[in-house]
Amino acid sequence: MDFQQTRLLSLIDYVEATERDKLKTVLAVAQHKGFNYAEADLANLPSVVDL
Repeated sequence: MDFQQTRLLSLIDYVEATERDKLKTVLAVAQHKGFNYAEADLANLPSVVDL
């Protein structure tokens, strides 16, 4: 790999790491904006199998 490709890959790695650091870390389930349901909420839904 030549110098320009190595430099570009290093820059891409840096940008990815910087953006990853900007993401807010969620420490509690209640703060999560995605899938947030208790087992009891899902128990009677179709296609949910109790293992």
